Amino acid sequence: MNIPTHLCWDKVCLPKAGMFLWAALQKKDLTTNWFQKIGFRDPSRCSSCEENEETVDHLLLNCPYAVECWKDLIVQFGAGGNTTKQLRAQCRWEKPEYGWFKLKFDGAAQGNPGSVGIGCLMRHWSGATCARVAKPIGKTSNNIAEFEALTAGLLYSSTLGIKKLAIEGDSQIPINAIRIGNIANWHLKPLLDRALTIIRKFKHCTINHIYREGNSGADSLANLGVDGH
Repeated sequence: MNIPTHLCWDKVCLPKAGMFLWAALQKKDLTTNWFQKIGFRDPSRCSSCEENEETVDHLLLNCPYAVECWKDLIVQFGAGGNTTKQLRAQCRWEKPEYGWFKLKFDGAAQGNPGSVGIGCLMRHWSGATCARVAKPIGKTSNNIAEFEALTAGLLYSSTLGIKKLAIEGDSQIPINAIRIGNIANWHLKPLLDRALTIIRKFKHCTINHIYREGNSGADSLANLGVDGH
């Protein structure tokens, strides 16, 4: 695999993902083939396809299961055609179910770290706008901006007495962290814990990722926040 090793330590890469990638590039991942080389006698057989020797290249690239995973990723991220572009072009705001409110959030940064603004957009199940938030929060990173935007929207929703809240944003990091209740980056953990504490106050709450094209309202508010509006 011809991948520059400096990508393993890029600041946007989760530490455990970077370590795994580095081990794979160095052929040090714990495959059965590696165990054989250090003296274990178990047969080197891929546990997924049970047909070939389990090497790093086979496990991550050549195994039929790995090939299918790569195909799915290519489709999802558009490397194999216009699939993602078509999905983005179809992004539209959709009303939440009756009795629900929808919160969209976004953070914007001029540089990373840099001057940061947050934006939140709240709408009623009828489609009517209930609240807009746009404010600067000083200089910090884009990931902190996303968490701060989410938290600001949650706090405002809580003060309105909302019981059913559907949350949407275009940043995977806070959304995935909320879903699993944990995050690898330790400096974001207090922000996650604060958001989870507020979420528990709602009777029903969902959180989903959307493309940026479907989050233009919150994105515009976040950019206004950067400008100090």
